[in-house]
Formats: sequence, structure tokens, C-alpha cells
Amino acid sequence: MPFDNVTASEVQRMREGLGDANVNETRVINYAIAISASAMQRYVRKRCEVVGFSSAEGAASMYGATTHDGDAININTEEIFPRPSLFLHPLPDKLSEYPTEPPQFLLDSEPLGQAQLRKVKETPGPSGCTEQPQPQCFQNTFLINGGAPDVMTVLQSECGLSIFSPNPKVRNHRRSYIMSPDATSCVIVACRVGLNPAFRCKVMSAMQHTAPDEVGSITRCFETFTAAMCHFDKSRGMEVQLYNALWEVALPAWFYAAASDESDEVLDAAERTISSLYRFGGLQNVDSDENAVPPLFLVEWFVVGGLYGSDDSTSILYTLFSAFFGSEEAGNCFLMPSFCLWDVLANSSHSTGRKLMTKPIQVAHRLREDGLCFWSFNTVPRPWHLGKEGVLYFCTISWGLLIDVGGGGCWPVAVKPQTRDYPLAALRHSLISASYRWTCPLRSEGLLTVSSGPLTDRVAAYLSVKAATDEGCCKAISLLEYVALFMRRRFEDGSDGGVVQGRCHCPILVRRCRWEKLNPSVTIRLLSDDNLLQFSTTPHCEPPDFSAIMRVSFDFRAKFGPEDVFSSDVSGILM
Repeated sequence: MPFDNVTASEVQRMREGLGDANVNETRVINYAIAISASAMQRYVRKRCEVVGFSSAEGAASMYGATTHDGDAININTEEIFPRPSLFLHPLPDKLSEYPTEPPQFLLDSEPLGQAQLRKVKETPGPSGCTEQPQPQCFQNTFLINGGAPDVMTVLQSECGLSIFSPNPKVRNHRRSYIMSPDATSCVIVACRVGLNPAFRCKVMSAMQHTAPDEVGSITRCFETFTAAMCHFDKSRGMEVQLYNALWEVALPAWFYAAASDESDEVLDAAERTISSLYRFGGLQNVDSDENAVPPLFLVEWFVVGGLYGSDDSTSILYTLFSAFFGSEEAGNCFLMPSFCLWDVLANSSHSTGRKLMTKPIQVAHRLREDGLCFWSFNTVPRPWHLGKEGVLYFCTISWGLLIDVGGGGCWPVAVKPQTRDYPLAALRHSLISASYRWTCPLRSEGLLTVSSGPLTDRVAAYLSVKAATDEGCCKAISLLEYVALFMRRRFEDGSDGGVVQGRCHCPILVRRCRWEKLNPSVTIRLLSDDNLLQFSTTPHCEPPDFSAIMRVSFDFRAKFGPEDVFSSDVSGILM
């Protein structure tokens, strides 16, 4: 079973569809929509039971088209636009498990009233939704300040990591967020790693009468979370990056963060942590049978984006759900139910080279019910000012995903125009590559040599950073050291929102990449915004500052080539 909130019959039907010799990609995606809708309904019923809501069945039917299981789904039914999703139709506050709005300090600097923040509208047709969300209504996308220091931003073709792990010596902890904007035909996929809540509650109960000095490191594990996010714009290479997101980045980073105050070697510290968790959970003498050990970790998966009917979206989403529901027997499923410490930590730069704990550690996977918004969940027909009169075009409702790494909340977001002040924005928007770029080291890469800034003063001045011209501007860094740097900056920068001069709150690695330097042609500068839209695969539903981003990219590539930015002997720039 790849996901603990998807039934066996649903998995079987999906795998039958994937194994069909004449597989229909759209049919597979529609079935993924049906599976997601069922998971949402089951979640709403459970939330109603938890809070004692009187009309659980009524609330559940409000957030799903039908009540069904995997054997009863009719995936040939005409699509509803938009289909109701918990991502765009948040539950009422009394039912919601997470906040329905991101914190105000991440939003547009102009304060918005509660009525504006919670505004919902009906599309297509005139507005007139009531305050209570209805299936045909959806919540507006929140406008995020792109330069907010607490947010790790993942752009098109990028994959990134964010971490939250409290330091017992720091009173006020900065929250950590990860966001990816501007997805139309692209698809944003994220995984969030933490201890399984059921196991965490069991251990916390057993620790009530334990001496504080025995439980310090264990308590920290309860609040440590990591999240890896990928912005997929093509299907080629997706399977590798999905595997990397969990097994090469998010999971090893969790161990590095949870044991970051340990002076010993990482594998030793990780083994002690796991042994202590099992001991407090009463599992130190458990039988070797894997099924007898409850999952220690929970990995939550989020999927946002992918415009209905887009060829690019079809290819990406089909590849995604083929990876999610691939056959375990054939070795096609990367969502493995267990792992060994050696497998996820052995290549750290502090590895001893010897195997330690051999007992498999169980991990559960879950589709986050309020983090699924793709295909017909995220598509609505709208007119286009450059389109044919009277014709409606499929448009995305939300362009982006924001996740509170520590708190777990997720929201539909877009970057407010003229606030795209994330690190090295012009450079990152200009990189063109056939492959995906991780903004952190992978565990298996070991040590990477990186510079502290661009190679030349001209580029540095353009990007408003310091050039890597001084001695000692290059250093070697691994995922382990990246995690330590991430947490050190979060703690040292305090909780007042101020940025330490000359560096980013969240370290980011911009990998060396090649591109053709553009001829600074006057033609590009004379193109109108409407002309620039034609560079998009979905010109009818791009963010309002799409043309401005294109101009920045063209301008940068006309002024600079790779030889101006990257030294040939480094893997990239770490800011």
C-alpha cells in the first residue's frame, strides 16, 4: 500500500489502469482525481468525528462530488470545474486541523482586512458566495511578499529543502516556510517528513515521568520537520527527483537536524535517537517482523498545479502518479515502506564506514488531503483578453503552494508583483537547463565545492550581492553541513525579522549551468507584454508579472554569459 489514506481497492484499480497495454494517460489522471476526492471525504468525516460535529455526512458531501470507493468510481464522468478540493475550499475553523490563512507577516505589506483575506468568489458567473464555503466557490490566492526572509522559494525546474528544528537554547523560534509559485502547466510536488503523530503521542505519554535530562534530544525530535519541494515543468527525469526528494534530501536532513547538537558521528547519534524512541514507545524488544513495528515516520505528499487539458500537464501528472502507484513487486514504486539508517546516512561526510542498526525503520506515506489541487481541482473556464470573443479558456485557480514546515499548514499563494526579491532572482529566472537543479546538496553527492558569490564584480553589482573575489571565497559543503548552516542562520538571525547584511536567511545553492548569451537586440526590448506572453505554453493564464519576469531574464542573458557568473572549478554559488 503506497499511501495509508488510500484503500486497497483504489490502489488495485489504479495499477490495473497503469498496467493496461493501451494505457490512457488522461484516464489515469482522472482516476487520481477520484482517489483524491475519496481521501478528502474520508478526512472530513474523521475531522467531524474528532470535533463532534453533528452533521458529518453533510459536511463530507459538501467537499466531494460523490461518495464511493475504488470499485464504484466512474472515471468517465464529465469533469466538474472546479472540482471541490480542501486546498481551495478550506474547512471551517472549528473543523480545520491547520490555520486557514498564512501568517500576516508573509503577505503583501499593505494590511488586508479579514473580509478581504477570506473572500471567496464563484466562477464562472457572477459573484455572490456566502461566507460559508460551498463546493462551487473557492478561496482567493494569497499574495506573498517574495522577499520574505522566512521563505525558501523554489522556482521552475528547481528542487529545494526547508527545515524546522527548535534549539532548546533559543526562546523564540523563527518559523520555516517553503514555497513554489507560477505553476500553470507545471506541477509542484512536495514531501514533508516528521515523526508519525500516533507514535509521537505514544512516546510523549510514556515520557511524562522521565527526568528532563533523559528526554531533551527526544523532545526535539517531536518538533523537527523537513520539507523538500520540486517544481516540475517536464516529465523527463521526474522519477529520479521524486526519489531524491525523500531519500536523498528530506529524510537524511531530518536526522541531521534532529541530532544537530550531537558532538558524535551522525550514524551513532541517529542510532541512539531511534533506540530511545523505540524504548519509550515500548518497542525495544519487538519481534523482527516488520509488520509488528508501527511506522516511526510519516511522509506527507502535496500536489498542486497541472492545468486540465494541457499536454505538458498530462505528461507530468501521468508520470507522477505512475511513480506514486507503481508496482512494488516490479520494483517500480519509490514509496518504500521501510529503510535502514545506513541507506540514508552512509554517504554523509561524517560516516564511519561501518554499519550500525540493521532493523528496518517503518515509514508511512500519506496524500495530504488539503494539499491536493491539480487538474480539474485547479482549473476553471475564463475569458481571455487576447482570445476569441465569447470563448472560455481553461485557467488555473492557484499558481503556487506555500507550506509551513514546522506547523504543517499549506495555502494557495502567488508572489505579489514587484516583490520577487528572493536570492539571485534574475540569475535563477535566466537559467535554462534540460535537467532539474537542487538548491541544496544531495546526500550521495558528498562534498561540493561552492563559491560565496558570482565570479565577477559586474554580475555581483547587477544582483546586489558580493563577488567571490577574496581568498577563502570557495569551500566544500555537504548536505549535513548545509542543514547545520540552515539552522545556524535561522537561530543567529533572531526573531525580529531582520536580515543579517549580505546573506540570506535560508542558504541557497545555485548550481553552475550553461546558456547561450543573447544578442542584446532592440527587438526584444520593443516587444509588448502581450507579445511576451507567447513565450508561454499557457499564455491565457500566466501571473500578471509574467512579462516582467521575461524581461528580467532576457536582460540578464543579454548582459552576461556563464563565464561571467560561475567559476569553472565550483559546483555553484552558495548564498
